[in-house]
Formats: sequence, C-alpha cells, structure tokens
Amino acid sequence: DALKVYMGKMKGATLERPMLIAHEAQEVAPYCVTGEKDAVNNDGTPKYQQMDVASLVPLLLAEIQSLRARVAQLENK
Repeated sequence: DALKVYMGKMKGATLERPMLIAHEAQEVAPYCVTGEKDAVNNDGTPKYQQMDVASLVPLLLAEIQSLRARVAQLENK
C-alpha cells in the first residue's frame, strides 16, 4: 500500500499506462531506484532517476502470498 500507482504517459508515448514515481518508490524500496530526486546535469537539464521495476517483483509475490494465506484462513472459519 506504500506504493501509489498513477495513470500517465511517458514522454513521447501515445497511450496512458499505470506507472510509479521514482522518488516515491525510492522511499519504500531504495534498491530499485538510482539517481536523486530533482537532480540536474551541469548544463541545467534534468538528470532523471531510473527504476528497475523488476526488483519490485519479490515484494509483489510476498504480498500475494500473504493475501492468499489470509483468504485461506478466512475461508476455513
């Protein structure tokens, strides 16, 4: 629940898709983001953060397993 999902378009894209904001994800899973929020290059252009979204998969799997266990417990009552 700590990761907020937004709908938006990447620069140059034509379709909206679900996405995360890198600096928000970095607060939850710092290992999945490189770079610093609002960093700029020497010429003043933005130095964008990068996300390795694949590194979030283990968090998703753990959450699914937890939810399945809770559902099973509730179904057995």
